[in-house]
Amino acid sequence: VLLLSIEITQSFQDLLEPKHPAVLSAIQYIQENLKKKLSLDEIANACFTSKRHLMNLFKRDMHVTVNDYINIAKINCAMDNIYNHSSTELSESLGFSSVQYFSTIFKKYAGVTPRQFKTLQFSEESSELK
Repeated sequence: VLLLSIEITQSFQDLLEPKHPAVLSAIQYIQENLKKKLSLDEIANACFTSKRHLMNLFKRDMHVTVNDYINIAKINCAMDNIYNHSSTELSESLGFSSVQYFSTIFKKYAGVTPRQFKTLQFSEESSELK
């Protein structure tokens, strides 16, 4: 399930080609500020557009909401750093309000909890070494 989820996410990301400059700016802003709690107002202001306009453009170009994109980007970052940091550290560094909320969002987008992800990845790496 996890591998399928990762493959789908990668394929999905390859298909997404933001066309509007405001969407490109929003994505860049999100990536540069991933480690803090982001608001739609803040992102729209940074892109010199209204919140409603950005939401519509983002949904059209990316096929997900701005908030979904933020969470996906944060969970991808967490997945990349899960071996070097605890869930508490990741939760705090990525601007989640609590470890429980981080775990809930992680499970929503990754299909497994952070602990399960770590265990699955570790067991896959162990079997590859054999």
